[in-house]
Amino acid sequence: MIYLNGSIDTIINRINLRGRDMEKRVPREYWENLHSRYEAWISNYTDSPILYVNIDKVDLIENPKQLDFIADEIKKLLDL
Repeated sequence: MIYLNGSIDTIINRINLRGRDMEKRVPREYWENLHSRYEAWISNYTDSPILYVNIDKVDLIENPKQLDFIADEIKKLLDL
């Protein structure tokens, strides 16, 4: 499991950058509620190893070379 986590501000900024009109019209409260639910869900997830990627620090659009780091972390997690 690769879990993208980050601050609600970063999440909303990424949603706005993506530019989907429907998503941009969604109230912030909805995204906050969804974020809280995902955080609660992942805290109980046990079906596989989890790689947490902090999107406050990782931005593959601005820095595509970070993908190499993520790939290395996946290999470590899978013991490859």
